[in-house]
Amino acid sequence: MSGKNFIKIILPLGMALSLGLPSFEAAQAVPVAASLAYSQRLQQLPEMQRSAVLRGALNDSGYFCRRVASASPNKEGYDNLAMWSVRCQNDKADFQDFAVFLGPDGSAQIRQCKDTQSLNLPACHFSDTPEKDKTQKSKH
Repeated sequence: MSGKNFIKIILPLGMALSLGLPSFEAAQAVPVAASLAYSQRLQQLPEMQRSAVLRGALNDSGYFCRRVASASPNKEGYDNLAMWSVRCQNDKADFQDFAVFLGPDGSAQIRQCKDTQSLNLPACHFSDTPEKDKTQKSKH
């Protein structure tokens, strides 16, 4: 195939395909109803069970979480995933924050909150003030 024919055939085909793809902004839309339903069921669980589910998802993904100190559902998700912000306490002064993205089937994808901005993911938000923040505020 000559260079001219390649440009005449492939370039318009690529342009046509790219017009049908969602933009990056569309990928950060509200999660699908199935993900929201799963997230809402998780939110309705007693705190101890909800913490156990989130802790299990973190540990199964290769992260260590001894105890869930705080967990909050985020209003925004990513693509078709609902998002939770989870703060783990591993030792007395060792806290780690995670973004837990829940799929419509209950699957989970985990990212550290400190990495969400560089990955163009929604930021973590915590609705309550965990023990870590309370102790730091009382020292000042």
